[in-house]
Amino acid sequence: MPDDAYRGREQADSRGASRHGGLSFVVVELATRNGSTITRRIPLIGRFAQHTIDLVPDDIPEWLMWAAADVDLTRGARALFADTPAYHVWGKLWARRLGAWRPVDLLISDEKSNGYAKQFELTTHEPSLLQIGGPEIEPRFVSLPEGHVKVLLTANAAGSSSRDALNIVVSRVSAGPRNTLLSLLSLNQSQHGNSVARELSDGFDWQGVGEDALSGCALGFAAMRMHALDRFTVADALSLFEMARGSSDAAIVLASRELADDTADLSRVLRLLDVGVGRAIPVLVQSLAAAMSVLETLRRRADVAEQRMLASLTERARTYSRARTGGGPFLSFHGWAPHAPGEPRAAHSWEHAAIRGVGSAVAALASGFKPSAATALIHTERTVSRPHHVNLDTAQ
Repeated sequence: MPDDAYRGREQADSRGASRHGGLSFVVVELATRNGSTITRRIPLIGRFAQHTIDLVPDDIPEWLMWAAADVDLTRGARALFADTPAYHVWGKLWARRLGAWRPVDLLISDEKSNGYAKQFELTTHEPSLLQIGGPEIEPRFVSLPEGHVKVLLTANAAGSSSRDALNIVVSRVSAGPRNTLLSLLSLNQSQHGNSVARELSDGFDWQGVGEDALSGCALGFAAMRMHALDRFTVADALSLFEMARGSSDAAIVLASRELADDTADLSRVLRLLDVGVGRAIPVLVQSLAAAMSVLETLRRRADVAEQRMLASLTERARTYSRARTGGGPFLSFHGWAPHAPGEPRAAHSWEHAAIRGVGSAVAALASGFKPSAATALIHTERTVSRPHHVNLDTAQ
């Protein structure tokens, strides 16, 4: 099973067995993280020591195997893009430029698709946000980790338990165990406790996570949740922050770890949170949750001098938290722009080819950056029996 696939394994139990003249079978039911179930009837013939269960449907393309546990790919659940509101999907990449989020070119590689799934890869060299939307899909952002990233889009059938018409799964494409560790740490404590405890053993080299600071941040959060502060010291958190070049996630990890000590400098903790959520957007969902926890703790402290800054950061973190959508380890949220989570599309939204309006065009020219058009990710016509009306103002 691929590294990322095991993330959906939550429970497995044998529901029954029968014997007919030496032939036995057992029915195994697996409940995935998103609530769907996969059932397999396994014949047991003769003497055996072990049995391998293939949980991926036989007709799933090989390029979809990595996400089999994150989306429901069973035959009855698959829906064609043309038969759902996800008949047209566009994407746009945003990056930090001159202290603000601005659209940049979305360079897609290794693209594969069929009637119900679309997979592509892209490479980022800085903190980036992938915006995805469509004529009938509320735009949302996914905070991308730096490096090589794989994205999968699948449609939800009409009337499905999910209110969202589109499934979005994001995974890093990186060297083995650290990517697996990050996937593992996205689960709750009861599911990953033993494995994290092993990672946090005396042999773990905090200095060695420099090439993969994001997994180091996830591991630091796990250590604090398990109250293993002796395994993850302030010095470890500071080293991680320095190796991560002051990333948003590393700043929140350091703020959380410093606050766990009675002698914490609250002004410094607040400044670190300003780096983490005030000036940027974290990559990990855990980072936003940790920032919210630290801010709530600071609100209960009477000795915090910068009350205005504290109130501003608290409201900003709450706004992103309220706009959150989907699952997975990477932060995703609804909104029409990175700085406006949860807000409806602005009246001066972009057209597909360029920014609309003289004022916006002048502002873009003055900043020295060309407007970046959205990239069509899925574009398929609906069937004749499913007419549709597209609002050109919202189809980027």
